[in-house]
Amino acid sequence: MLHLAGSGEYLHALGTGHVQAFAVSGLESFEYIWNIGYPLFAIHLCVAGWLVFRSGYVPKVLGVLLVIAGAGYLIDSIGKYLSADYNLEISAYTFLGEPLLLIWLWKLFYLGCRFIGWFLLCILTAGIGFLWLMPYGHTSFALFHEDLKAKQAEVQA
Repeated sequence: MLHLAGSGEYLHALGTGHVQAFAVSGLESFEYIWNIGYPLFAIHLCVAGWLVFRSGYVPKVLGVLLVIAGAGYLIDSIGKYLSADYNLEISAYTFLGEPLLLIWLWKLFYLGCRFIGWFLLCILTAGIGFLWLMPYGHTSFALFHEDLKAKQAEVQA
């Protein structure tokens, strides 16, 4: 899109109407591709919600909310395929499971970020430092997992 809005010499040969038509065509192509990916994302959310629900480590309500979000996206994508005038955005109300899962996963993300400095330091040692970092990292993530299991056992007891 930006190459059409630029100031290239070829734009003068096309004329304003042609440039605008190309720009609209590019936007419509993006929307078409986006609408193809929408149901795939919806199915992904439904499968992820089912796995979260069955995991036992993540609260089951997050799994249910992810399935609801996936269903909302799927309904919206089917509606867009069935009707050109479909304007109802159910996914605007059913997306709640996605940000809640991100909030719940924050501790795991924070743990992963703590290894960035060590990772860069290992690169400076031509990779030799990874001999120590990888076992340490795997042990840290395993202990994180064990902590989740212990908290889940406390909740169930």
